[in-house]
Amino acid sequence: MLKITIHDSAKECRFRLEGRLAGEWVRELELCWQTASSTTSGRHTTVDLTDVDFVDSAGQNLLERMHSGGVHFRAVSPIMKDLVCQIAGDPEPVAAGPRPKRAGGTGRLASRVCLAGVLAVCVSQMYGADPAAAVDALDRYVAQAAPGPQADTAVQLEIHAALPKMGRSGVLQALEFIPRRGRALFRVLTFQGDSTVKQQVIARYLSAEAEAHQTAADAISLNRSNYRFQYHGSADYLGRQAWIFRVEPKHKRAGMFSGELWLDAETAQPLRQWGRLVKNPSVFVKSVSFVRDYDLTTAAPRRLIVNLDTRIAGTAEMTVWYRPVASGPQALVAFRCDRFEETPVSKMSPAAGSPDANIRSDSGPNPCAL
Repeated sequence: MLKITIHDSAKECRFRLEGRLAGEWVRELELCWQTASSTTSGRHTTVDLTDVDFVDSAGQNLLERMHSGGVHFRAVSPIMKDLVCQIAGDPEPVAAGPRPKRAGGTGRLASRVCLAGVLAVCVSQMYGADPAAAVDALDRYVAQAAPGPQADTAVQLEIHAALPKMGRSGVLQALEFIPRRGRALFRVLTFQGDSTVKQQVIARYLSAEAEAHQTAADAISLNRSNYRFQYHGSADYLGRQAWIFRVEPKHKRAGMFSGELWLDAETAQPLRQWGRLVKNPSVFVKSVSFVRDYDLTTAAPRRLIVNLDTRIAGTAEMTVWYRPVASGPQALVAFRCDRFEETPVSKMSPAAGSPDANIRSDSGPNPCAL
């Protein structure tokens, strides 16, 4: 298990790793690095290995490629320090020799020709096959991405949230009912952690999520009426070829973002979205960045990573995992769990009477036995 937290600032993009860099998590870190690389031009990229206790051979190979790409490492434990020394080479300073003579005109021209050849190969590998196929995939995605859910759905959520500056965190499990029209509802199953995180981070997110479903989906949906798309190349995503498009909103509306859309080259289904919201949800929030990954089979949301840069509490970090429960008429049954007595509705919002998400709070085990 590896936890990846991205700290993004004007001068540095820092990846904080916690756990074991091994197995499938190596590919996950590589995807995060590739996603962030297009926005880190002119800034330092650092990987914090302080809380990493194991790195397998594949993980070491990735760290070597990241080092070659200009990434810096921070290590504290002797094992990680030794690994970083191996990756960076001999830490002992090399004696300065005579300054090499600059290449003459012919040699300089040959160097430039070689560099141009290398760049041409890199560009051809980056952009891959015919961009016309990418444009066709985008056309299919836009045609099949109808705004809003096509049926009532019930989803189980697992939300990990933290306020690192305050040293507080919490984990909440809940059910979400998403109607075809109207406001989403939430039903809490369990919560462990700090109440401040529950009230100030998770509850506010659920409230914003409920409002987003109530907003007219066609006003912010990812289509050509709302966004400009620019082909940006191709990449591997968990063994599948992905077309990458840079997306910029035509209007500055709540819920819209500037970033990238990754589409499956074969099915035109979404694989990943990431970017930064163009309109902050509150005056207390300076910026909101996110990464949303989709299920390779169903194209339903699989995971959402959100970083909020706040004016008071510093950075708020949150990861949301999704698991579909039911759709259609069974969705409301699964959400309400009609075989059992309804529990009172409790507001998680710190402001009494505020129009936050309706959250049902359970005591004891989950009666739905999900």
